[in-house]
Amino acid sequence: MKYVFSILILLTIPVIILSIRVEKSYRQQFNMLGSYNTNYYDLESDFENFIEDYPNLSVTTLPLATIKAEYFIKQNKIDDGIRLYKKGVKANPYIGASESRLAEIYFTARPNKDSAVYYAEKAYNSRPLNTRHYLMYVRSLAIRNESSKLDESMGKTFNLIKKFNLEDSDLPTIMLYYISTTYQYRFNNKKKYDSIAKNALKLFPKNQRIKMAANFIIYGKDSVQKALELDEKATLQFENKNYEESFSLFSQSVNLWPNHEYSLQKAGIAAYLSQNYKESIFYLEKLLEIDTPVDGITELYLYEAYNNINDSLNACKYFNKLLLLNPNLVDKNTKGCD
Repeated sequence: MKYVFSILILLTIPVIILSIRVEKSYRQQFNMLGSYNTNYYDLESDFENFIEDYPNLSVTTLPLATIKAEYFIKQNKIDDGIRLYKKGVKANPYIGASESRLAEIYFTARPNKDSAVYYAEKAYNSRPLNTRHYLMYVRSLAIRNESSKLDESMGKTFNLIKKFNLEDSDLPTIMLYYISTTYQYRFNNKKKYDSIAKNALKLFPKNQRIKMAANFIIYGKDSVQKALELDEKATLQFENKNYEESFSLFSQSVNLWPNHEYSLQKAGIAAYLSQNYKESIFYLEKLLEIDTPVDGITELYLYEAYNNINDSLNACKYFNKLLLLNPNLVDKNTKGCD
């Protein structure tokens, strides 16, 4: 019996040692996970002695070696960081966190095209809806000039979101990466990439970065930038009440960037203030074909423009719309329409 008791004590010792090690790791993880989540790494801490082998996963299943690697990267100890990231890949090869960081490093700090592409693809295949993973993957496809795979990746992303009924908050960023990268391929199949860009505009109408990137594809970067320059000059003329000159500049801008809502509305208003009512109607009607502003300003000027050319039917049409959108813009003395 004495021998059995002695054996049990001996067996208990390593269990106690391992339990102490796990408890110490949990205390370290409190700081490690906090640093990882906030991207602030206290380099004064004893991070070199952080436990990363047993246990090798944090309470969130993130490899401890991967978190520890971040401290070394912040100190520009790239080789130590790479070693730990690779250790993290072995600890958990299913979430792609370590692979994504390795791809990033091999793209930048330690340029190695083959390794960068290899780890970027692994990260993406692990979690294709992760924004960082997608960015690295798109970058790897661009390097290899594989436009067809790039298109497939975007289709896969949308199918996954639809399949799992997700509302992915990162999707606008993913879309931005995609269309920004496909800009270089737009002349390979202009019709196809114009369609993709227009679809992006429909999906994310309020995202200004997507709007700019999509219109670069449709109209060309030079045309869009020139249109913005003309808008700036036209706005200055408008503020100085030089409405004819303002209209001329805004109309030139629209010729370069035909679906720019700001230019269309301003061209229409400047034309009206220049008493060029037919041109005002042309630009404001065109605006309503592609956008649905809700402030009532467009409808107000259309009502007034049609009134000035004695088109009572259309004047009443926009007067009634104006009453629904913004009745505060209606003069109290204005006679209503039937």
